[in-house]
Order: sequence, then structure tokens, then C-alpha cells
Amino acid sequence: FSLCYGCGKCIIACPTNVFVTFTDETKRLVVDPLNDSECILCLICEIVCPVEAISIKSECGSEDTLNSLLHGSG
Repeated sequence: FSLCYGCGKCIIACPTNVFVTFTDETKRLVVDPLNDSECILCLICEIVCPVEAISIKSECGSEDTLNSLLHGSG
């Protein structure tokens, strides 16, 4: 949360609506992956974040998913 400034690019990019905005205790707008159970590990949020506030832990399938998105499936 310390790097996030609430630009919302991850919200727009996420195909499964993982992220929501909220105002933290210092009245700063930030984005929270509140619905992280809906994440499909596509890594789009990590790619579009301008301040690298999002870091997806590598799990099975994420590399294949990213390659499929970048290069097509066939």
C-alpha cells in the first residue's frame, strides 16, 4: 500500500474485478486486492502498475498465462 497512489489502472485492467479502492487512515486513496480469490494470475495488474506496487507471487500457470496473452495461444 505504501507505493500505491490510487491511479486505478489495475482496476480497469483486471478481468476478474480483484481490486477495490478505499481511503486509508491517512485519507490517501489506495487500491486493495480485496477479491484476491478471483485472481486468475494473468499478471495484467502487475504490468500496468506505474509504480510497481503490485507483485504477484509466481504460481503454476502464471508464466503460461502471461506468454499466452503476449504472444497468442497458438
